[in-house]
Amino acid sequence: MKAYITIRMDNAAFQDCGNPGEELSRILMKLGKMLQSGPRLISGDSFPIMDINGNKVGYLTISD
Repeated sequence: MKAYITIRMDNAAFQDCGNPGEELSRILMKLGKMLQSGPRLISGDSFPIMDINGNKVGYLTISD
């Protein structure tokens, strides 16, 4: 299996904070927590990734 993470960083959540790395770090930590306590991953799963403003900025996708 492979995990693909795609995150668009061209919106206000990344640009208004002064350091886009802060928002990216927040998203990745939240994603990590979801994966620790979430469902067992199988090929074909796809999870939306949201920024701090509630906008969809990407996906975590599982494939073979």
